[in-house]
Amino acid sequence: MKSPSSLPQASSRFFAPRSNPAPHALAQRIATSFPDIAAATLTDSNYLLPKGFIVKVNNRGAISLTGTNPNTPAESFAPYFDALTRRLNQSFPVGHNPWLTFTQAPTAIQLAIHSIPTDVLPDDNKQLFTFIKNSIHNAKAVTIGSARYLNKDRTARLSK
Repeated sequence: MKSPSSLPQASSRFFAPRSNPAPHALAQRIATSFPDIAAATLTDSNYLLPKGFIVKVNNRGAISLTGTNPNTPAESFAPYFDALTRRLNQSFPVGHNPWLTFTQAPTAIQLAIHSIPTDVLPDDNKQLFTFIKNSIHNAKAVTIGSARYLNKDRTARLSK
């Protein structure tokens, strides 16, 4: 039986920003000790999937957790986001600037495409999506989920 394919790293990431972005004085300590705290919190909650994490704290105080198991998506941790946030806020001094509830990292990618001549593109957004979807799939073997004009005015688009 074949194992499931690995998820992109962003699909296994979730994060908690601070209520007011600000660095945390214990950022290094949080990065090294919160993986153990998070794993203990999940164990206490009877979570059965792998519990390994890489933790990073950015210069605005946000905490990001990336699961180390490439087959465990961030959404599997979602029922425990409140418990993880509570333990994070209890484990490190926050004063009047606590961390907000963990949330999944966005995984959508937005692209702007400039190499297709505008005069060959359809005006209707539904037709545009089909045209762009087929064009990108044929050129790069990638399937997109949406397409739209950034500038809705056709005359203005054609004048550029």
